[in-house]
Amino acid sequence: MDGDLAKAIGDRDGLQRHHDSLVRLLAEGAATKDELAANELALSKAQAEVNRVTAVKKEFERQVSLDTSRGDLAVQQAQSDVAVLEDKVRQGRITAPTDGTLYALPVKAGDYVKMGDLLAKMADLHQVRVRAFIDEPEMGGLEPGLPVRITWDALENRTWAGRTEITPKQVVSHSSRSVGDCCARWRTPSSSCCPNTNVNVRINSRERLNVLAVPRGSVETIGGQSFVFVVKDSVGKTVLERRPIQVGIADATKL
Repeated sequence: MDGDLAKAIGDRDGLQRHHDSLVRLLAEGAATKDELAANELALSKAQAEVNRVTAVKKEFERQVSLDTSRGDLAVQQAQSDVAVLEDKVRQGRITAPTDGTLYALPVKAGDYVKMGDLLAKMADLHQVRVRAFIDEPEMGGLEPGLPVRITWDALENRTWAGRTEITPKQVVSHSSRSVGDCCARWRTPSSSCCPNTNVNVRINSRERLNVLAVPRGSVETIGGQSFVFVVKDSVGKTVLERRPIQVGIADATKL
């Protein structure tokens, strides 16, 4: 288009110069009116061609601008579609908020799920919380921070140590017992204890160091005085000596 316009302008400018020459020559009697009229007709046609090519060029530029705008809009629409699809892909790629061990996966590939459905259960099994049921008569000695010993029947030789964290706030019925919920937390060096297992919990509400512990069955009480029998060797025989004792703290099996 630029080339056509330049050619049309060049032709018109050449005819214009020739027209100016004919006007001078006509004044001098060296040219005729017919030559000037023919030149003016050709000059009008050349100017019309310049106008036509200029209009075509402007229309072409306008169309290019429209096509560019439509192209930009198409690009923006495509980018928006890509963003929507990428967001759907991200929503389909479930990422856990923290590191941990996956211990339950109720869904499988191909299942339809909706917002709010449970997809998996996971936990950091190096930090475990145990929920213990404490009988009502024993709740009075509970407080946060007491030492806790946890055992699991599946691993008889393993013992975990922890501390009480949440003490009971109310008494509830559990089977035939009135109990309170007590939570304790402990750190384990490995994930050997599975979630939702039944464990044995022993809470030391009181502790004494450097004292003798004896089975409950070996302690006799008469008239408010507690004593034990100590086996002693005598001359030619073995005798039992009754020895008074002072009873301190106790649990279900030992004094």
